[in-house]
Amino acid sequence: MRNFSGTTSIVLTVIMLWITFGWRLINPSIDYFSNLIYLFSIYLIGAMIRRQKQHLPDLRIWQTAIITIACCILCIAGTHFLALHDNIAQKLGYPINLLAGGEGSSPILAVIMATAIFICMVRNLPTKTHRTILTDFIVRIAPATFGVYLLHEHNIWKPILWHYVFSMEQPAGIAGKALFAIISILVVYILLLAVCYVIHICITHPVCVFSEKIIMRISSTFHTITRS
Repeated sequence: MRNFSGTTSIVLTVIMLWITFGWRLINPSIDYFSNLIYLFSIYLIGAMIRRQKQHLPDLRIWQTAIITIACCILCIAGTHFLALHDNIAQKLGYPINLLAGGEGSSPILAVIMATAIFICMVRNLPTKTHRTILTDFIVRIAPATFGVYLLHEHNIWKPILWHYVFSMEQPAGIAGKALFAIISILVVYILLLAVCYVIHICITHPVCVFSEKIIMRISSTFHTITRS
């Protein structure tokens, strides 16, 4: 991405998003969606936002809130419609979780929400901030955040984790279910973040430091040999 021009990076991102999400909505029988493709698409969005920071729309917090709420409403309404009209969903070939997430889905609404929030943060947060306990905490746990995504989609832990979550008794009513969903998401995220932080401190960071030293020694030896 660093060697691409601004136009090229935008075009590549748009094409990848269309292949990953748009084409899946139009052709539900084509089941090529995978976590790897999803991860690559998200990476392209992040890279484009970083490269095109000055050209991004200046989203305010209230605008981002409207986008987020609208996407949530569309996701809930669409999922509820597919659940109630399963005959239509079967004729069209759409799974009930089409807009939500999981196997067979096309979570474009979640991507729109996350992108809007990310752009809002990038455009409105100051580039330099004073060091506080909160900022130090965020910087410290930041390396573990990507591990949350990898762990919650891991082939071994994913069935165990989500089977336990979905098997829990849910309260009646939409408000109760919404509150249950929010609490369960926060609890799962915090627990996985803690696990990933321990993994980062005990395994990932030491391995990276050791690997970097080995690479530096090999590089230094190679330069010494080539110069002599």
